[in-house]
Amino acid sequence: MNEAARQACRRRNRRDVLQSERGRPARRAELGGGGGGEYGRIDILVNNAGVLRDGQLVKVKDGELTGFMSEADFDLVISVNLKGVFNCTQAVAPVMIKQGSGVILNASSIVGAGWQLWQTNYVATKSAVIGMTKVWAREPGRYGARQRRRPGFTPH
Repeated sequence: MNEAARQACRRRNRRDVLQSERGRPARRAELGGGGGGEYGRIDILVNNAGVLRDGQLVKVKDGELTGFMSEADFDLVISVNLKGVFNCTQAVAPVMIKQGSGVILNASSIVGAGWQLWQTNYVATKSAVIGMTKVWAREPGRYGARQRRRPGFTPH
């Protein structure tokens, strides 16, 4: 976390903020594996990471196949936008269930509820985040770990 974020947390009486790098499972111990960190609690998780790699599933020009969306671009978007949300939520949910409270906010996108040309990978991840949030509202949610999603639109 950078110094500006630390200062903002101090001004708002926040105890701790931890950034996770693409939700890698190795960071789970820092997020939730230690029972809530040095303060013994996790009150909020904001899943807000996201990347965009525009590309058509299949590229066609003048009726001829000219290319495909790269597997590397597809995998990167899935890793950050979907797997990161899964890993971070899975890490903190046990702590929130144990303490009987907590809020998990999942940033989504309006394209997750519909479609957007040339964004197969992005739309898939944002639709999945919407679906996971609905399921998690009933799974860990019944123990006090509330789930919310915030669809948004950021022009690029």
